[in-house]
Amino acid sequence: MRDFTDAQGDEHLRPAVWGDCAVLLQTYTGLGVLERVFTTAGIPYRVEGGKAYFRRREVCDALLALRAVDDAADPLAVYAALHSSLFGFADEDLFLFARAGGSFDYLASQPEGFVDVAAALDLLRELHEARTLRPVDEIVFELLRRTGAYEFHAAWGTGAEQALANLDKLLHLARAFATEGSPGLGAFVRWAQAATEGGDEGESLVDEGGDAVHITSIHKAKGLEFPIVFVPGGSGEARGHERETLVDRHARRLQCSLPIRAPGGKPGAVAAGSVRLQTGGYEERYQAEGEMAASELRRLLYVAATRAGDHLVITSFREPKAGSLLGALLGLVPAVGSVDAEREEGGAHVRPLAAVAPSPPTEDPVESVAELVRRREQWTAERHALLSEIGRPAPVTSPSRLERVADEDDDGAAAPVAVGRALALRLGTAVHRVMERVSLDGADLQSCVDQVVAEEGLLELAPRVAELAQACLNSEPLRAAAAAAQCYRELPLAFTIDGAVVSGAVDLLYRDGDSWVIVDYKTDRSPELERLRDQYELQGGAYALGVQLATGADVREVVFVLAGAPPNAAAAAPLLRVSVDELLYQRVRARIGEVVVGGEALAAPPE
Repeated sequence: MRDFTDAQGDEHLRPAVWGDCAVLLQTYTGLGVLERVFTTAGIPYRVEGGKAYFRRREVCDALLALRAVDDAADPLAVYAALHSSLFGFADEDLFLFARAGGSFDYLASQPEGFVDVAAALDLLRELHEARTLRPVDEIVFELLRRTGAYEFHAAWGTGAEQALANLDKLLHLARAFATEGSPGLGAFVRWAQAATEGGDEGESLVDEGGDAVHITSIHKAKGLEFPIVFVPGGSGEARGHERETLVDRHARRLQCSLPIRAPGGKPGAVAAGSVRLQTGGYEERYQAEGEMAASELRRLLYVAATRAGDHLVITSFREPKAGSLLGALLGLVPAVGSVDAEREEGGAHVRPLAAVAPSPPTEDPVESVAELVRRREQWTAERHALLSEIGRPAPVTSPSRLERVADEDDDGAAAPVAVGRALALRLGTAVHRVMERVSLDGADLQSCVDQVVAEEGLLELAPRVAELAQACLNSEPLRAAAAAAQCYRELPLAFTIDGAVVSGAVDLLYRDGDSWVIVDYKTDRSPELERLRDQYELQGGAYALGVQLATGADVREVVFVLAGAPPNAAAAAPLLRVSVDELLYQRVRARIGEVVVGGEALAAPPE
């Protein structure tokens, strides 16, 4: 692609990306087919300006579930909701449930042995009972949250961005509906049904920064330009070209043509020998309308073709007809493989390409019904194993849980908790909150301290909080962070290691050249650096591992600012520096394994 042209007129090129491409449609009628093809091929795309919002899968599924929530006496809606992406039950699951005596009435009692289906029906029942007590938007939010709709579509891959934006839009529509004093969920479901039939709601806009193919209509593309433009299809004649009634605006009258069906002919068919009754000016008006339609199609094709900055790709799998979008190209495009197939046309390079047939399936044909049954049983077993695995709560730990506990004797026995430990923890929390808010030059330190100690109920400790925070601000890492181009404070961090979730927050993270530096504040009074190193080294390593996994960049070191230790001559807190290397990461992974196996990690609470 052309990137730019310099002062000497030389073009500088760059590789094309998905965002350079636009597919311009005459209508949105075949949009669903195009989306399925793009999804199968793994091509990211964004539909812009479409009117198919209520026909999107994620929106349809949510509305089906809301319909089931509103009406417990609608078994078809309940079945469709369970079969939708929100609950994900297969037809086989629901068939076995029904055969065992299950009912798609969530107010009725259900047979034992179908825990998952019963849980889904219980959720529908809970929301049904709450529908008259809570606003519509709260019902919609609870449905999406408790079914994991956002998580499902976020993991879906191609089209996830658009799906999430559409779910957000549904929630906003419900909130707007609720603020207008609407009767409730039933009214919202009926309004959405009417809007679905009308089809006049555009999809939610998503961030323009994503690298995705633009899909829009030719009309919506007016005034825009894309490096690569595709104009698909458009070779067939538009339906409904012949109209029985035409408006003659100049003569201010209607021109009509009515077919007279021959005896014995089928309704709607004009058999041989049938005649038409038409007004005197119908033929002239019909010809004029045809010319106007052809002129409009040429104008539309011109608009589509002139949206392309570098490449224009027009696809047609047959010779264009005169009354089609590509009719203006009839006889102009050379046949593939002909002598003049490639040529210069008005300064542009024209190159016809042959259609590429899909590759034949490589799998051997199924030889018997028994083989089909075997494959089905294998798939079912694999599916149940996968559902069992992903349904298992993941152990959750944090970097602070990886500390070597200081309150242990050499023999491993727990030592008595020191008096004032709880107060010391509250003091540490207050210092961290001050360091999160204060400007790194310390100009607003006192106001931040006053605010935090008032919130924490620690007014008597205000001088000590200010002293510890000032010692942190005077330290070398804080001065370096203040001058860094990238600096983050209280940065949430979560990652997985061997099935365990590690979650926490980094006190301070700043960029130093090509690597990161992590800063952690400690208010311990102990001046014994080696003891503190042994206690906190793995915690710092866990933070470093999380940052490295999230950013892909190296973490050079973790610096612990020991605010509680006696300050140095510059009134700055002493520092404990931990270098980060692969050996430290290995020790962190091993310690996480110890915490999980030893039962120190928490099981993730169920939704």
